[in-house]
Amino acid sequence: MKIAIIGAGSVGTALGVSCSRAGHDIVFGGQGSKLGDATAAANAVERGVVLTTVGESAGPAEVVVLETPWEQTETAVAAAGGLAGKRCSIAPTR
Repeated sequence: MKIAIIGAGSVGTALGVSCSRAGHDIVFGGQGSKLGDATAAANAVERGVVLTTVGESAGPAEVVVLETPWEQTETAVAAAGGLAGKRCSIAPTR
Protein backbone atom coordinates (compact mmCIF):
# COMPACT_ATOMS: atom_id res chain seq x y z
CA MET A 1 0.00 0.00 0.00
CA LYS A 2 1.27 3.50 -0.77
CA ILE A 3 1.14 5.77 2.29
CA ALA A 4 1.79 9.51 2.18
CA ILE A 5 2.96 11.11 5.41
CA ILE A 6 2.56 14.86 5.46
CA GLY A 7 4.71 16.26 8.23
CA ALA A 8 7.84 14.58 9.38
CA GLY A 9 8.21 15.18 13.07
CA SER A 10 8.91 12.37 15.49
CA VAL A 11 5.44 10.83 15.02
CA GLY A 12 5.55 10.97 11.22
CA THR A 13 9.06 9.53 11.16
CA ALA A 14 8.11 6.67 13.51
CA LEU A 15 5.02 5.89 11.42
CA GLY A 16 7.08 5.92 8.24
CA VAL A 17 9.68 3.55 9.68
CA SER A 18 7.04 1.16 11.06
CA CYS A 19 4.94 1.14 7.90
CA SER A 20 8.01 0.66 5.73
CA ARG A 21 9.11 -2.32 7.83
CA ALA A 22 5.62 -3.76 7.30
CA GLY A 23 6.22 -3.61 3.54
CA HIS A 24 4.33 -0.45 2.60
CA ASP A 25 5.62 2.19 0.19
CA ILE A 26 6.17 5.46 2.03
CA VAL A 27 6.10 8.95 0.55
CA PHE A 28 7.02 11.89 2.77
CA GLY A 29 5.56 15.21 1.71
CA GLY A 30 6.98 18.52 2.78
CA GLN A 31 7.23 22.08 1.64
CA GLY A 32 9.29 25.14 2.33
CA SER A 33 11.32 25.04 5.51
CA LYS A 34 9.73 21.71 6.52
CA LEU A 35 11.31 19.90 3.57
CA GLY A 36 14.47 19.46 5.65
CA ASP A 37 12.44 17.60 8.30
CA ALA A 38 10.99 15.36 5.61
CA THR A 39 14.49 14.67 4.27
CA ALA A 40 15.65 13.57 7.73
CA ALA A 41 12.57 11.37 8.11
CA ALA A 42 13.14 9.79 4.71
CA ASN A 43 16.73 9.00 5.68
CA ALA A 44 15.45 7.21 8.81
CA VAL A 45 13.41 4.74 6.76
CA GLU A 46 15.39 1.60 6.01
CA ARG A 47 14.12 0.87 2.51
CA GLY A 48 13.35 3.03 -0.50
CA VAL A 49 11.23 6.04 0.29
CA VAL A 50 10.12 8.95 -1.84
CA LEU A 51 10.44 12.55 -0.74
CA THR A 52 8.33 15.10 -2.60
CA THR A 53 5.94 18.00 -2.20
CA VAL A 54 2.73 17.71 -0.22
CA GLY A 55 0.55 17.70 -3.34
CA GLU A 56 2.66 15.16 -5.21
CA SER A 57 2.81 12.82 -2.23
CA ALA A 58 -0.94 12.76 -1.55
CA GLY A 59 -2.05 12.31 -5.15
CA PRO A 60 -1.12 8.65 -5.76
CA ALA A 61 -1.34 7.55 -2.10
CA GLU A 62 -4.06 5.24 -0.82
CA VAL A 63 -3.64 6.52 2.74
CA VAL A 64 -2.71 10.06 3.75
CA VAL A 65 -1.47 10.80 7.26
CA LEU A 66 -1.42 14.44 8.31
CA GLU A 67 1.14 14.82 11.09
CA THR A 68 1.30 18.58 11.34
CA PRO A 69 0.94 21.21 14.03
CA TRP A 70 -2.77 21.97 14.32
CA GLU A 71 -2.38 25.53 13.07
CA GLN A 72 -0.75 24.20 9.87
CA THR A 73 -3.25 21.43 9.21
CA GLU A 74 -5.61 23.50 7.06
CA THR A 75 -2.70 24.63 4.88
CA ALA A 76 -1.46 21.04 4.56
CA VAL A 77 -4.91 19.78 3.53
CA ALA A 78 -5.17 22.53 0.90
CA ALA A 79 -1.69 21.72 -0.43
CA ALA A 80 -2.55 18.01 -0.58
CA GLY A 81 -5.31 18.70 -3.09
CA GLY A 82 -8.27 16.40 -3.46
CA LEU A 83 -8.43 13.77 -0.75
CA ALA A 84 -11.73 12.27 -1.87
CA GLY A 85 -11.65 8.48 -1.82
CA LYS A 86 -8.54 8.28 0.34
CA ARG A 87 -8.24 7.00 3.87
CA CYS A 88 -6.99 9.88 5.97
CA SER A 89 -5.67 10.22 9.47
CA ILE A 90 -4.96 13.46 11.25
CA ALA A 91 -2.41 13.38 14.06
CA PRO A 92 -2.04 17.05 14.98
CA THR A 93 0.99 17.89 17.05
CA ARG A 94 1.69 20.79 19.33
